[in-house]
Amino acid sequence: MKLGDLDIPNKAIVAWRRMLISTDDTRLSEWASDYKNFVPGFRPGKVPGDAVRNRLITLLEQNGTISEHLRSALERFGLTRSIINVFSEEVISAVAPSLNAYYGDLAFAAMLLDDREVIRTLGYESLCASDDEASAQEINDELREASGSASDIRSAAACRLTSQLGPFIRDFSQIILDAKSCDKQPAEDVRSKDTGEVRPLKEKLSKLESELKRSKSHTEKLQAELLAKEQELSKAKRSRDTSKEQFTLTNEKLAALESTLEAEVTNAVNKRLDERIRPWIRPLVVLDQHSESLSKRDLLTEVEYVLKRQLEIDKQYGTMQKLEGQLAELRGARERLVSSLTSSMRPRREIPALINRIDLEIENVDKLLGRKERPAFSSVATELSREISLSTSLEMLSEIRNRVIKAKDTNALPSTESKSLFDLIHQRTDQFYCAASIERGLSGDIESLAALPKNHFMALILDGLDCRLIVDGHNLLFRLKDLFHEFYEKDAPKAIARAELAKRLMTMIDEFQSVIVDAWFDGPELTNETLHENLRVHFSGGSGDNRADDSIVSFLRALKPKDLFVTFVVTDDRGLRERCTAVGAKVLACDEVANLLRE
Repeated sequence: MKLGDLDIPNKAIVAWRRMLISTDDTRLSEWASDYKNFVPGFRPGKVPGDAVRNRLITLLEQNGTISEHLRSALERFGLTRSIINVFSEEVISAVAPSLNAYYGDLAFAAMLLDDREVIRTLGYESLCASDDEASAQEINDELREASGSASDIRSAAACRLTSQLGPFIRDFSQIILDAKSCDKQPAEDVRSKDTGEVRPLKEKLSKLESELKRSKSHTEKLQAELLAKEQELSKAKRSRDTSKEQFTLTNEKLAALESTLEAEVTNAVNKRLDERIRPWIRPLVVLDQHSESLSKRDLLTEVEYVLKRQLEIDKQYGTMQKLEGQLAELRGARERLVSSLTSSMRPRREIPALINRIDLEIENVDKLLGRKERPAFSSVATELSREISLSTSLEMLSEIRNRVIKAKDTNALPSTESKSLFDLIHQRTDQFYCAASIERGLSGDIESLAALPKNHFMALILDGLDCRLIVDGHNLLFRLKDLFHEFYEKDAPKAIARAELAKRLMTMIDEFQSVIVDAWFDGPELTNETLHENLRVHFSGGSGDNRADDSIVSFLRALKPKDLFVTFVVTDDRGLRERCTAVGAKVLACDEVANLLRE
């Protein structure tokens, strides 16, 4: 993070972050009311303090130059306005150690935001000096481990300096204050007090100066002893490094010797085998090869016989006629359902699911008749497809769906196979849901579909119930390349592809008016555009990776639990999916909404 051309020390960032965490939510909300659209997705004046805090911390931890919004918040909630801007340069220079003792690094961090260059320089050098002291402490810790006596020497020196310099500093400060007060009085008053008050103080100052000189002398002696210990430690380190090098060289020689010995033993064993054992084994090897050749020929003969018999069975026409009859009945039933769906003023919700089941059965019959060839599934997809068809509950289908998503993330399944498996899961879920609805004679329990996000989402929008769809824009455009590739620019989705996605989302909203859609994209500037009362497009602003992801998670955290239950995030990003699931939202794979976005 930079402030102008200045790299902000890490200690300042840590101090500011602690300050933001401890700031009251009410103050944060009041501050955010002055900045419209600072936290996207909320009306002005209605932003929760927690959402403002998360946004400020996110901006603070990003790389780049500190933004105007972040600087305003740091000045308001830190010490810049309340303390630093109030005092003059001389006062701040004098009381800087006291401010640091009371407020910690936050005092120096507040100096970085001051308009005066002298104050900014003092804050920056003080923070860097504290970093240097931390480094020095690490060196002292290492010396303490090498020699216990060095630690005792430093402790004794610190105690002695504290006991001797403490009174001196207090008395010296009083002398300076008295001296300043004397300068402001008339000359005759000063002369009159010189004998009564100033002279004892001067004598005491002289005594303290003598004690300070003795302390300095003793400190120099201690430093000399410490330097000697450091030299001994450096010598011990060099000796250790030399021993390590010798140990490494010895290991290399030993490994080379073992390799040479192993090669010699192998050659000797092979030579003895050639001389004594292999002449006895050679006839058996020849016999085994001959037997294997005969076995292969018998197997090929059997395969040819079976294929010939299968060909004779396939020529029979009775089964084909039966399938043709079933196909005609299925198509007739489908036409009646479609007619009922289009003519009824209030069609039952089970009709679309039944049409999907009939379409699947027609497709299966067409495959059996040889009219439509379907690419063969991989072994993983075949096993998952079999488990879907044998599933007996929504819980089993939910577990299978999670396995499909995991296989897709690890590239164990191609996109075409994962999409086909998602379709099978949704069709099987519709079968369970419709069966339960018919048994109870009512519309079914939507909450029972919560473990299967796609079916839960479709049930809500078909019933006209309110729900929210949050779209990870760039991720969806990349994952549904077959839908949006023609709108790519230089083989990447840019403005034209984003506009096409917004157009298709608008079409979906026109059909299902109870859904609210928020589409998020990475972008250099924070913007929010309302294309429809139920469609908003957001750009995250800032720089770095996962900016839109962070904005989506912050938005979700600000929602109430009852709203999270009907909120669905569309993404194939594994990291974002895990973060959204942890918050409490449901996640749809991009393939699961592909049909809703087709023209």
